[in-house]
Amino acid sequence: MSRPDAFAARLLDVSATGYAARAAEDLLRRRPELGERLGTRPFQALRDNLLGRLRDLAVAVSEGRPALFAEQVDWTRRFFEVRESSADLLEESLLCIRDVLADELPDPARTSVTTCLEEALGRLSAEAGAERRLGADDPHERLASRYLLALLEGDRLEARRLVLEAVTAGGLSVPDAVEGVCLPAQAELGRMWHLGEITVAEEHFVSATTVMLLAQLASTAQRRPPHGKTVLAAALGDDLHDIGLRAVCDLLEVDGWRVVFLGACVPVDDFVRSVDDFGADLVMLSASLLAHRKAVTAAVRAIREGHPSGEGLTILVGGPAYPCDDERAPSVPGADGCASSATRAVTLARELVLGDD
Repeated sequence: MSRPDAFAARLLDVSATGYAARAAEDLLRRRPELGERLGTRPFQALRDNLLGRLRDLAVAVSEGRPALFAEQVDWTRRFFEVRESSADLLEESLLCIRDVLADELPDPARTSVTTCLEEALGRLSAEAGAERRLGADDPHERLASRYLLALLEGDRLEARRLVLEAVTAGGLSVPDAVEGVCLPAQAELGRMWHLGEITVAEEHFVSATTVMLLAQLASTAQRRPPHGKTVLAAALGDDLHDIGLRAVCDLLEVDGWRVVFLGACVPVDDFVRSVDDFGADLVMLSASLLAHRKAVTAAVRAIREGHPSGEGLTILVGGPAYPCDDERAPSVPGADGCASSATRAVTLARELVLGDD
């Protein structure tokens, strides 16, 4: 990261609330009808929304990757469009942010911020691409579709039977059931929720069943002998999503690791203290949204700079917020690797910690 980018990201981070407030005022001035449209506290609603945009922008600027912010804005655009909820405000809110930052930021910090905003605005003007669905050609995805359909019909027993019988019959390995069935079903579930095709209640029901199924699959697997290494894993801050990381941890346990899975929404300071508490050899951190990357970066920095075990510890990152272009050169300073899938995470862990080829 260049000095201007680091300076710009720092300014965005520490001044985000003030910038969001000014942008919200400008937006209300341009669109006075929002006072009635957004309820009793329109300024606060707009400010909070714009604050989230600025936090995402700070992450993209800090890493010098404008596409991260553009993709997050495009995701939000599709979310709003299917719910007919303020979709028309997204572009105008970005324009307000751009105007405020053009006025507030000093020259050295302005270029990288403008680049991110312009790429996001360009993405909004382009036609939205179709999101991937489960395919009919892949046998694992066909099973994932049947599993998901059974759950959306309320039949948890049938859904679990479909997958467990495929494993016990010998045609489907546990890693393939996790990687090829459970996680694609969850990805499709997320797509359906994003596009307004299912309710939050349905999403919770399917997710809870998948967590149960992952545990059952792990219990049926042939385990490797323990090798004495411990992995500590969590999703940090306000990140509520941990099913992908949970799946990785189940596969690591089958692979002979002692697994300490802390789950979602773990405070950064508590996680860092846990590294020594549990004697971790490997740390695994996931992030589901762009905004969650900040907590991961903070945790890695704290472990590396101020923790007794930090120097010899292996740290892997992953999750939807991390495009793993290069597994051995992750975008998080201080991390050793970035896993692009659950099974790849297990392989990468063995390579980095156990020295396996």
